[in-house]
Amino acid sequence: MAASTIACAPCTGLNSCLATCRDRDMVALVDDASGAWLVQLRSDGEAAPKPRRVSWEGGESATCARWSPDDRFLVLVTRRKLMAMQWKDQDVRWMDAMPLHFHARDVDVCMADDGPSNTYVVAVAGADGVQWFLLQENEDGTSCRWKANATLHSGYLMCKNRFSKDGKHIAVACVDGHVALWKVNGIHPKPNMELVYLTVIPHDRITALEFSDCGSMLAIGCWEGQVVLLKQN
Repeated sequence: MAASTIACAPCTGLNSCLATCRDRDMVALVDDASGAWLVQLRSDGEAAPKPRRVSWEGGESATCARWSPDDRFLVLVTRRKLMAMQWKDQDVRWMDAMPLHFHARDVDVCMADDGPSNTYVVAVAGADGVQWFLLQENEDGTSCRWKANATLHSGYLMCKNRFSKDGKHIAVACVDGHVALWKVNGIHPKPNMELVYLTVIPHDRITALEFSDCGSMLAIGCWEGQVVLLKQN
C-alpha cells in the first residue's frame, strides 16, 4: 500500500464532507468556501487529471453530499437549499436548487424504479425528520425539477439516513440513538413505506450508516469508535 497527497488549493480548507462515486474513480471533496473539488483517482499508472473546483452562489458551504447511483449527479445540501450538479464528459451543469426550511445533517440518493424515467429519490435527514424529494430530469437531460414527496419521523431530530444499494430499504438514525429500518415498496406518486425494524443503539452519537452490497446487513458507526452490525433474518 502506498500513500500519496493530492493538492487542491493552499487557501481552501476541506471539511469532513466527502462523496465517492460508486462505479467511477471520482471523489468530491467539499471545501469551506462554497465549493467542491472533483478529484479523479487512477490506479493504472497513468497521471490523473488535476483536481477541478466547482462552486455555487450563496456563500454557504455544503454540510453533506452524495453521488447518485449512476454517478451522473452530485447532490449537495447547504443550510438553506438542496442542489444537484450534473457531471458528464468533464462538463459541469448546475440544476435549479430546492429551498430547505430546516437544518440538514445528511443526504442520500437512489433511483426511482416505479416512477417516471430519469427520476431520483433524494432523502435528507435533519431537524424535522427525513424529508423525501424527487429529482426528475427532462428527456434531453438539460434540466431537472425538484418535487417534495414525503416525510418520515416528522418532528424528530434525525442525523443519518442511507438507502440500500437496490433502493428497496432505507435506514434512518435519530440523535437519541433510535435506528429505524423501512422497506420501500414504491415511491410513485407517494412513497409506500413499511416499518421493518426499530431499535435503540446504546452508544454515543451515531455518525455513519451503510448497507452491505446485498442489503442483508447494516453497519452503524458510533462516535466513540464502536460499530454495530444488524443482520436481516
